[in-house]
Amino acid sequence: MSWPLPRGDETDSDVFRFSIEATPLAKLQLGSTIGGDSASLWELGEDDEAAFRRHSRALLEAAYGHHFAERPPTSLVVLPAELERKLEIAALYVLCELIPADLAKAESPHMTEPTIRNWLNEALDLLDLPVRRSGHRAKA
Repeated sequence: MSWPLPRGDETDSDVFRFSIEATPLAKLQLGSTIGGDSASLWELGEDDEAAFRRHSRALLEAAYGHHFAERPPTSLVVLPAELERKLEIAALYVLCELIPADLAKAESPHMTEPTIRNWLNEALDLLDLPVRRSGHRAKA
C-alpha cells in the first residue's frame, strides 16, 4: 500500500477526488421493464443494495488505481508488509539497543539475522531513522 509523503506542498494533482452519481436498479426491472439479464449485474443471492454497493466500490477502486498509476513513484511512501511486527522489532532495536542477532532469537527460532536487518532497514527507512553499523554492541 502506498500513501503520499507528508509534505505541506500538495498540488491539485495530489488530491484524490471521486464522486458517484448513479441510480440503483431493482433486479425485478431487468427483463420486465428495461430488458436485459440480471446475471450481469447481480451475483447469485445478492440483493439490490448489495449489488449497488459492490458496483460502486468497483468504480471507486478503478478511480483510485487510475489516480495512483499516474503519480510518479518517488512521491509515494510504500508501507511494508507486516508493518506492525517490523515496527516492534525497530522499537526494540532503537529503545533497548538490542542487536539483530538477539532480535532474531526473540522473534522466532526460524528467524535469521539478515531477515531482521532487512526488516530494520524497511521500518527505519520509513521512520527516517539510521540503522547502526554492523558489529555495534549496546553499552554494558
